[in-house]
Amino acid sequence: MATLTTSYQLIASGGTQSFNGAYGHLELYMKYNSQSTENNQTNYSALVNLVVTGGYIGNFSSANLSVSGDGISYSTDLGSDKYYSRTLYEGSPTVTHNDDGSKYVSVSASIYFASWQQTLYVSGGASLPTIPRASTPTCDSYFSIGNTLTINTNPLSSAYHYKLTYKTDFQTAETTITDSTAASSVTLDTSSLEDTWLKAIPNSPNTMLTIYEYTYNSSGTQVGSTKSCTTNAIVKGDSGHYAPTQVVTITTSTSSLTNDNTSIINGQTNINFNVVGTTYGYATISDYKFQKYTSDTSAEQITNTTGTYSVENASSSYIKYSAQTWDSRWYNVRQYYKVGTYFTLVPYSSVTLQGTLARTEPTSNEVKLTANGYYKSGTFGSTTGASSNSVTITWKYRIAGADTWTDGGTIPESSLTLDADNMKWSITSYSLGTIFSYLNNYEIQFTIADKLTSATTTMNVTKGIPMLGMFEDHIEANGEVLVYWD
Repeated sequence: MATLTTSYQLIASGGTQSFNGAYGHLELYMKYNSQSTENNQTNYSALVNLVVTGGYIGNFSSANLSVSGDGISYSTDLGSDKYYSRTLYEGSPTVTHNDDGSKYVSVSASIYFASWQQTLYVSGGASLPTIPRASTPTCDSYFSIGNTLTINTNPLSSAYHYKLTYKTDFQTAETTITDSTAASSVTLDTSSLEDTWLKAIPNSPNTMLTIYEYTYNSSGTQVGSTKSCTTNAIVKGDSGHYAPTQVVTITTSTSSLTNDNTSIINGQTNINFNVVGTTYGYATISDYKFQKYTSDTSAEQITNTTGTYSVENASSSYIKYSAQTWDSRWYNVRQYYKVGTYFTLVPYSSVTLQGTLARTEPTSNEVKLTANGYYKSGTFGSTTGASSNSVTITWKYRIAGADTWTDGGTIPESSLTLDADNMKWSITSYSLGTIFSYLNNYEIQFTIADKLTSATTTMNVTKGIPMLGMFEDHIEANGEVLVYWD
């Protein structure tokens, strides 16, 4: 489809007919002359030529010419004549464009030679250059609520002026930014709107903002339809999202031993998190999330609305912990607490005791203990003021099968051989005294305890067996009866 220029161009050529040796047809030429942006109109010209070859067309009666089209309605009788090639019609009508500024014009022409009873015909059309109409605004795809948004009006004619309004997706009516401007851009300062907008969207991180642009001509008549653009108004500041803030208080169950709340005694410390979150701009706290990580990418998580969480018996299985506050706009803040950076892991192993008891001689009343186990000696961490661990072994005894126990006493830590590097202890042939008659079997119960854990174990002592024994009614050797008598 051709578009007219300011020079004539051939638009259409009609069919050729024979006139006793001469041949004739019509040609249509068109151009545009001027345009009125203000009035949405174009003045164009249409030219109809008769083209004759091989002589002339002799017509001795009427020759009726008819031309019609956009802005054209013309007819006349050219009469009898010798018709060589000539211009039959030239006209320059003014037409009004469509609301969007487009326009297609068409023209048809015919001439009827009565002497020959023949008609030459041509028709064609072309588009006129589009006249600028309503402008479409443009703006950034997003901006921060509270900041200034620049809106480009994209003016298409100096004869126009523009009205701009806006409406958020939580509003029903438009608000005017400017009633009339010819500027290429305007600004919308939302600093005074921030509180109202945030109050309207407590559960959303954004609102869609639509900018409307109305184009008017100098008479105040709207040109074309209203155009618009949209932008995402986000709840965030220049330095980042308006996420919630949080204050995390961490305490440990073993702080009286470590003299701080950042030392974890392996397998014994309970870490207590207490999080108080604060939201921004009418958002509310949604929930709190706590994670404990076995690796950088693997974590166990719990979610609650209280902001409190306790990690029981924290151990070397976990490399870090995190506390997170989420608000109703889906923004969050998270803090990490790494073992080795924030927390210090204090090695520890629960106390244990295992060993054997033996009489010093088969008929001796003295019993000795040989035993070993685990015990973490030294201080609980390196923090100044950290407590030193200590261990005691208490014991009690009874004749096998008796109902009651008798306290035996305490084995002091000084009697133990300590292997601090490996958290072990041992004791060899420690005498429990000469209170165990070789005539009886005994149960001896030991309890080992340090400042965190304890363990209890019971061992047995068998009665002594003399090499040779003289009794009232028999003689034994190594526990075997040799002789009885009455």
